[in-house]
Amino acid sequence: MKLIKDLGPTKTINSKGNVAYTHYGIYQCPNCPNTVKTRTINVRTGRSTQCRSCANIAKQTTHGKSKTQRYKNWTGMKQRCMNVKHKHYVDYGGRGIKVCDEWVSSFAKYEEYIMSLSNAGNPKLTVDRIDNDGNYEPGNLRWATDSMQGLNKRVTKRNTSGTTGVSFDNTKKRWLASIRIEGIRIHLGFHKDKVDAINARKLAEIKYRSTV
Repeated sequence: MKLIKDLGPTKTINSKGNVAYTHYGIYQCPNCPNTVKTRTINVRTGRSTQCRSCANIAKQTTHGKSKTQRYKNWTGMKQRCMNVKHKHYVDYGGRGIKVCDEWVSSFAKYEEYIMSLSNAGNPKLTVDRIDNDGNYEPGNLRWATDSMQGLNKRVTKRNTSGTTGVSFDNTKKRWLASIRIEGIRIHLGFHKDKVDAINARKLAEIKYRSTV
């Protein structure tokens, strides 16, 4: 939700006399003209995403689906991108990856979109972002195998080459290229030149992308 007015911290005293300060703000509901007064932390963590009226409609829409895998994936997607306390936030929200407003506030719209994609619902596939640095939004999702998603992984902090699947072997003093398909690591050879190792990896991606 979009912040309209920052109300600042509000002092509260509980039954035991303890004093606490809670930050509030007035936000615009993304689905209707209504505004919402709520805790800032609730918006940041994705607990408050719309006005009560729209929330009730969404609740009716998702009735009976809260235990489905698609609903759990939707919730997990929002938590990774919006909850700073989530264990994977650093790899998603911490990198600037967002969930489009339409999907944040409506599981029904998210489900409708992913089920309209090619191969939707195939039990061997899961929803994946096409651009690993892009947002969860229309045009950037697909149903993919684990291998396809593996090819799409970003470079880790330990990577020394700047390219996934290419690393320097200190023992052989060569650049090693490899690729993992269906859980099996395939070696693509050692290379004296890093560029040759990167090219070997890229060619393997083209080769195996059509088979996974």
